[in-house]
Amino acid sequence: MTLGACTLFPGKSCLARALLITVAHRPVFSCVLRSICMIKPAGMVLLAPPESDCYPNCQVSLVIRILLSTYPTLTYGVESISPSVMIPDNRLATLLDHVKQNQINQCLYHNTAHSPSLYSDHMCDRNDFPLVSRLELTHHSNEVWHCQFSHDGTKLVTTGGDSTVIIYETSTFEVLHTLQEHEDGVAHAAWSPDDSKLITCSQDRTARLWSTETGRCLFTVNHHRHPVTAAVWAPDGESFVTASLDLSSQLCHWSVRGQPLFMWPGGFRVQDCAITPDGRRLIAIDVEKKIRVFNFITHQEEYTLPLKSKATSIAISRDSRHMLVNLAECQIQLIDIESTEVIRHFQGQKQSRFIIRSTFGGAAENFVVSGSEDSRIYVWHKENGTLVETLDGHLRGCVNSISWNPADPGMFASAGDDCLVKIWSRERDTHSNSTPGKQRAVSANSYARTSALRSTSSF
Repeated sequence: MTLGACTLFPGKSCLARALLITVAHRPVFSCVLRSICMIKPAGMVLLAPPESDCYPNCQVSLVIRILLSTYPTLTYGVESISPSVMIPDNRLATLLDHVKQNQINQCLYHNTAHSPSLYSDHMCDRNDFPLVSRLELTHHSNEVWHCQFSHDGTKLVTTGGDSTVIIYETSTFEVLHTLQEHEDGVAHAAWSPDDSKLITCSQDRTARLWSTETGRCLFTVNHHRHPVTAAVWAPDGESFVTASLDLSSQLCHWSVRGQPLFMWPGGFRVQDCAITPDGRRLIAIDVEKKIRVFNFITHQEEYTLPLKSKATSIAISRDSRHMLVNLAECQIQLIDIESTEVIRHFQGQKQSRFIIRSTFGGAAENFVVSGSEDSRIYVWHKENGTLVETLDGHLRGCVNSISWNPADPGMFASAGDDCLVKIWSRERDTHSNSTPGKQRAVSANSYARTSALRSTSSF
């Protein structure tokens, strides 16, 4: 197949002569040219002039770029090409990436960090998604309020109303440590970036720093005069922030040696907080329907974002671009941190009275996962907002917390008012030889929700 050049670009004889090449022995060229050029009866391919409506300008540019990249000596004709028909470098690769991302967005169960192939339509198998309750951990004797996998996925911590903190190893889910020094319910726990330490936050108005290797308490934060609701680590692992319902010291920055580094000015109570993975911002949600965003380096407040209802928890995406906020009006919002725009709403779960901690899930954070006051677990696709699954998670009461294993996209944990921690996995993984822990001892009033720390209606 030969390119006809007699009317290729009027007045551009140098480029016309350059494009008079034979490409029949190059199937890729033939395919591209057939798709965007006019085929003459005699088998000649005639490119229309750039002002023609026969094809988009970007297609002209694509053909020219292919030819020039294959025949470098033809680059002397580039100055004859109108800028209006040129496309940016790597545009084809960008378009292909968009196609791949679109396939991921349309795949309800895409749970891998690998990009799909373009050789066929992509669709993940539902059986490869963690939908089966593989194991029940029954070591707690009261409501389980929080669960969190370590960053390397080898450990799981659970806390609850029985004042106990339990650390499991995740290959067999045997108990490594049972920490019992708190005097009241423990609502939250946070792993250090290297998983060597753990902070626990309690209704007894203290936060404790533990060694995860020995189970020994390294020091206790006794500064707060009201329940400590949450804690978060700085990315370097050398300091952390505690959040409290204490009006006078609701956000406090501490070194790992127990020294106070900074106390944010008082005047509001904090329900939850998070630091962006890039270390730039500290984000706190208060009990007055506001999100407060601070520069973590300068400690200055960047902005305050009002909400229509009380927020109960916050999670930050790995790329530090988005925050996931649970609202008491049965809604979860995905918010752009820079623009404050609400990108997406997730609805279906039941929430009105109690604290529920939702999270991002999946290998590439493709999902949003939340517990609910109807004892179920809800899974949405993050990009299109589709409710992917509703799992009958726990026996009764509220499912308070979800944690996805960062090292194993086929596993997540849920913690509930039924005193259980459930481990969810894929169907093919349910043959595990792991055995449940000891039977729980449920007290007569274990399902009574009276705590100011756990209820959204307090304060």
